[in-house]
Amino acid sequence: QAVVLEFLQGEGPKLQQLLLEYDRTGRERGEIGSYVEEFWNDAYLAPDSSVVLNLNPYFVLESSPDPKLAGNQIRRAASLCFASVKMASTIRKEDFKPDTFRGKPLCMDQFHALFGASRVPKRNEKDVIAVYDRSNHVA
Repeated sequence: QAVVLEFLQGEGPKLQQLLLEYDRTGRERGEIGSYVEEFWNDAYLAPDSSVVLNLNPYFVLESSPDPKLAGNQIRRAASLCFASVKMASTIRKEDFKPDTFRGKPLCMDQFHALFGASRVPKRNEKDVIAVYDRSNHVA
């Protein structure tokens, strides 16, 4: 507790002010939606190594809660595709309800790159994410 109190009375407020300033100037310039975004881009786009092998997060699909889909891979895949297309449409129309933390909405700026996006390699600089908002396929 002493260390936390020392931080709150010392460097904490200064660092918070720097984060708020960084966020404000980033939004004014239209460059960045969150102070986490630059770190994310540097961590995932700057390395020359394979993202798939070295940096790709994974997830596990739980069994479907719908008993009609249990044990049927084609129906399950169709259900997942439909849900993904529905989510992509909601994000593109900016109707996606933001996640909240303690009742306050979180930055959802990164969600626009969930669908129709690719990592474009650059020579002698970090890669960029290109988003094609009109993509209409499932891969």
